[in-house]
Amino acid sequence: MCTATWWTGADGYELFFNRDELKSRAPGLPPKNFSLNGVRYLAPIDSTAGGTWLVVNEFGLSICLINQYPDGARNLGVLRISRGLLVRSLADCRDCREVKSRLARMDLIRYDAFLLIAVEASGAACTHTWDTWNLISADEAQGAQPFTSSRHMSADVLRSRRRRFAELVKLRGGDPSPNDLRAFHEYYAPETAAHSVFMNRPDGETVSLTHVVVNHDQIVIEYAPRLPGEFRFDRATQLTLQRVDLGLSISR
Repeated sequence: MCTATWWTGADGYELFFNRDELKSRAPGLPPKNFSLNGVRYLAPIDSTAGGTWLVVNEFGLSICLINQYPDGARNLGVLRISRGLLVRSLADCRDCREVKSRLARMDLIRYDAFLLIAVEASGAACTHTWDTWNLISADEAQGAQPFTSSRHMSADVLRSRRRRFAELVKLRGGDPSPNDLRAFHEYYAPETAAHSVFMNRPDGETVSLTHVVVNHDQIVIEYAPRLPGEFRFDRATQLTLQRVDLGLSISR
């Protein structure tokens, strides 16, 4: 469960991510500053397992993860590792190529299925899909948006959200703005609450919207939790990070 989209401009990109969770799960924690192997990054935290659904680091690389529910997923009965910890383990990567290389060398057998998306400072993006059997990577992701999943009526929900996004793209002549993407992530229809991007079901709901802005010198992350009992987000908390030029980072 979750939905991700992003807009790419001449100076960087803006990424939006709705986190959907079971209502029984503890609330997430707002973003904080962290460091991994000397690389600074910002991330909200899953208070249950200590992982995250999204990081953005000082190189302007964002990595986010959406749970997947494929038919035929295997369960070996071994102790599972939180997929959010996988995201944090990649927080020091410099670009999509490094993310791909690191994932290819990992033993993923203890992770449940996922779709991992990485967006570079330039807006170039890649995806990596683990179905518990195979890891499939794709270097071109921009045109495949939106990325979304649902545990409940998965095919119908995905079809509904993609149809709405396609309508938005058509309306904007193929180039929806960041404001358009925000409106997409805030979309709620009472008659189809489980299909909405801002979704609600008896057992689960959208719990937060994370917004990342990367430009030539600065990185901003905004985190807005859902207002309890309402179908809108609360005021966002914001953190910033100075962007490091990759050409200068080699000497770090």
